[in-house]
Amino acid sequence: MKKLIVAITTLLFAASSALADIKIGLSGMGTAFDGAKGTEEHKGVVSTRTEDLAIAYGSIFIEASVLDMFSLGIDYVPYDIEGETVSNTRRQHPNVNSPLMHTETFNVDIEEHTTVYALVPLGDEGVYVKAGASMATVSIGGSRNSGSKYPDEELVGGHISLGYERDVAALFVRGEFGYSEYATVEANSDQGKTRFKAALEDGIHARISVGKSF
Repeated sequence: MKKLIVAITTLLFAASSALADIKIGLSGMGTAFDGAKGTEEHKGVVSTRTEDLAIAYGSIFIEASVLDMFSLGIDYVPYDIEGETVSNTRRQHPNVNSPLMHTETFNVDIEEHTTVYALVPLGDEGVYVKAGASMATVSIGGSRNSGSKYPDEELVGGHISLGYERDVAALFVRGEFGYSEYATVEANSDQGKTRFKAALEDGIHARISVGKSF
């Protein structure tokens, strides 16, 4: 993922002589998902947890204008987005009426969230539409009775937004609102005894950005 970021950023700077404008900025974003679902299957027993999920995070971005018609950019979250820790208490032997119980915990973190996007102005009044695709690494942690671990998996998403940009002194400010959808992530434990599935599905997002043109 880091190689992708370096390659795209280098490409934008290398092409800057042929492009009309380079913009760099910071964004603050909030995303809400209705009915985000996590499922674990162990020895034929399926445990599912569904809840509304809200995430807030910041990012940095760089974009370049192409022939004054549209812009291409990359948005990167420079830290891990930490998810909540979920506990699950169940019988030691799920297929036997055993009094022995144990508690397992799960936490899902999103790392190196990177979005490549295109921004297209709608007229000359500052309104624009933005569409992009994101990639990130999902890290599944926690404490499990079996001692099993899950490998990191890739999370892929699609995003579309409607926004407005306005110049303020030497800076520009943007506000946008849109829709996001992520693919379901599935992972098998290293011992092959359990399987984990996480589904963010779709949700809405809002973003405020501040940047400078060069």
